[in-house]
This record gives sequence, structure tokens and C-alpha cells, in this order.
Amino acid sequence: MIRSTARRPRVILWHALSLLALFSALVPSSARAATDLTVTITDTRATASPGDTLSFFITVANTSASAIPNATVTVSLPTDVTYLASSGGTPAGQDVAWTGQSLAPGNSSFFVAATVGGAVADGTVLTTTATATYGVQTPSTGSDTTRVARPVVQFTPASIAAFGNQLVGSTSTAKTVLLKNIGSADLVISSFVISGDFAFTQDCPNALAPNQTCQISVTFTPTATGARTGALTLTDNAANSPQTLNLSGTGTQPTLAVSTLDLQFGTVLVNTTKTATVELRNTGTATLNIASISTPVAPFSRTNCAATLAPNARCTITVTFAPTASGSFSSNFVVTTDGGNATVALAGSGISPGSALSATTLD
Repeated sequence: MIRSTARRPRVILWHALSLLALFSALVPSSARAATDLTVTITDTRATASPGDTLSFFITVANTSASAIPNATVTVSLPTDVTYLASSGGTPAGQDVAWTGQSLAPGNSSFFVAATVGGAVADGTVLTTTATATYGVQTPSTGSDTTRVARPVVQFTPASIAAFGNQLVGSTSTAKTVLLKNIGSADLVISSFVISGDFAFTQDCPNALAPNQTCQISVTFTPTATGARTGALTLTDNAANSPQTLNLSGTGTQPTLAVSTLDLQFGTVLVNTTKTATVELRNTGTATLNIASISTPVAPFSRTNCAATLAPNARCTITVTFAPTASGSFSSNFVVTTDGGNATVALAGSGISPGSALSATTLD
């Protein structure tokens, strides 16, 4: 028996149509239009500073000829911003979602507002995305970027070196430090405050523009001896405000000490001599400068000292009493220094050899 093969093409066609019908029943019509939605998102500024409000405008365009039911629009905020408000969306974490949306042909608009966090570093790029989905369609996504602009303080040098030794009451040579704004927003200066035995001058404007530099000069005038400390504090709108530069120096002071202020020579034979010494010492912490040592009147005389004495250094003045006549004699000499002054009194008696012999015989 010979079978006809004329019906085979019709059988194959029937099976193909059956499979197509089954696929159409299982897959929604919405999934067959992968390009029906486009999403754009924009905000009102390209750069923002901490605390600023970002306003995002989302447009979802339905390019098909009919409404798309049960769509979901989601805006995902970066972790460095905080949600404020939206046009009816539901916030959850960093996402804001509109679910069950019926998107008519054309454009549908959505809105989200958020604030930039206070700890975001200068130059950080904040990326916000918006996504529209329906059915099993591949999501349509748009994104927007905002760069964070904030000031950044740089001191050069990074710290002010110790001023070292400085005479109490005198002012040091100024040490300078440069203040530069290396950020991308104006540095708004609120105040400079200095403490301790230090003073400053500065030529900084109220608002230091990005890459602009100004100068601060600091001097040290100790009011007492020993270690002296202070600080220069800058308050501004930078993230690490206030910034502090620690200051230090040592107050020094020479101090004159004299071994005695009263030299008594007693009785000395006429035309003979007797000597005694006075020691000058610098017991301070700075060089003692001797401005002058006056000359006593005859019959007293003295030797001299060096013009300066280092800390703990000593100098000996030899005083000679050489009476040329009988009688009592007195005088003094004055030591004038930058570490104090001293007056040394001198006294002695001259006696003739005969008088001395008579006194001895009577005894």
C-alpha cells in the first residue's frame, strides 16, 4: 500500500501554530515590548556641598500607543544622601518606589528631594539611578551624577616649629605659615583665635576661593621663664573645622647674683694694701649682659668683668683698699645688667705705723 505524503506540510504547520499559541498564552504581551519605556533623571545642580538639597526630576516616556499597566518606577539614592520628600513615592532605605503605576503614552513625571550628608569628601561623585519596569521586561534605567564641592584646608608647613629660647618681655622674629584652600568650594573663615604668649597677623579674606593662599604670621613674647605653650585655632566651613596649630617656646631671663653686697676691709696700715673679692654669677637661663660697673672712689679700686655671662657663668671682681692716710673710708660700686642691678658697699680704716705700734704697746 502506498501512502500519500501530501498532508505532511499541513501537519508540520499545524504543530508550529499550536506551539506559537501556547507561547503567547504563557508570556504577557507586555514582555514583548522591550523598548516601550525610556527613563531620564536630572537634578538642579552639577555640584553640591554638604547640607545642600538635591531635587531629582524623573521622566518615564512610554513610546507605545497604549497605556502600560502595573509598572514600577524606582529611584536609588547614593548612601551619602538622605531622603527628604517625593511626589508620592514610598521610601525604603536608599530607594524610593512608585508601584502599580499606569503609564499613559507619552511622558510621566516623578520627583525626589534629598540632602547631601555632612561627611562627604570633596570631589565625591554621587550617582543616582532611576529604573522603570513592567512585566518581565528588561528594566529601563537612567542615571544622574552630582559632584560634591567643599573646601579643604592645607597649612604649609603643616605645623609651626617651636620658637626656642626668647627673653621674657621681648618679641621673637615672626614665623609664617601659608593657608591654602585645596578644595573646590570657597573656604568661609569664621574666626582666628590665639592663646598663650603668642600673637598673630593674617591677610586672609573672609572667603578663600579654591586654590587661593593667604599668610599667617605668629610671634612669641614670653611673660615668664620656662616652657610656654599656646595654640592658633581656625574656625571655618571645612569638614575638619576647627583646625589647630600648636605653639610652643621657652621664656628665658638672665639673673644677676652677687656673693656679697658689703665688703669690710677693717684696719689697714697706711701705704699698704688689702684685697677682697666679689663674685658675680648669672643664675638665670639667658645670657647676662653687663652694661656697666662703676668705679669706687680712692682709696678703693677694682678689677673688671667680661661684658657678658652665660647661664651659670661667674666673674670675680677684686677690690683693693690702699689707704694713704689715717682715717675711715667708704665707697661703693654699682653693677648694672639686664638681669638686675647690685650696689656693693666698701669700708675700711687707714692707720699709721706709729699709731699701730702705740696701740700694740698699750695692749
